[in-house]
Amino acid sequence: VGEYEYSTLDLLNKLVSTCTFQNSFILGAGEGYYGVGLLTKKYSDFAFFFEANESSRLSILGNLKANNLEGNYELFGTVDTELLTSELDKIANSKELRNNLIICDIEGGEYSLFDIEVLHRLKILNFTLIIELHEFSLNQKNSAKFLIDRIDLFFNYSIYGEFHTTFNLENSMLPILS
Repeated sequence: VGEYEYSTLDLLNKLVSTCTFQNSFILGAGEGYYGVGLLTKKYSDFAFFFEANESSRLSILGNLKANNLEGNYELFGTVDTELLTSELDKIANSKELRNNLIICDIEGGEYSLFDIEVLHRLKILNFTLIIELHEFSLNQKNSAKFLIDRIDLFFNYSIYGEFHTTFNLENSMLPILS
């Protein structure tokens, strides 16, 4: 994937040039630009927005309304394993399951969210994952390696950008998984 938003956008453009998504889960949705864009361009049929910040959730609603996108999304607060698993269970019961997408930028929460059970479920449900890893401390740097090891059990992945081995607040890394 890469560092920060430009790389994510570049990767998304490459992905949508080859496929569309039944469901997009935007974890750490900010103002909703990725999800709104995917819906507006019809690259995704449905979007699940997860955003902890209340004012950002209001921005998401405003952006959805401004783009006449009503009825093909759900909006939630902070994502956790229980909430994500519950929403995954709902789409698992879909009669026709196609490609699904997760874009995750949850400021370090990715290390606990993507446990073995969640990753296994995502693989079964045909998800492509874009995860921004936050390595702001030595502990998170170790957690990044453990997460990549868990990911490797279920997905082929690529790392875009650098996997940083020194402490640096300016650095991040995003793997894409399919």
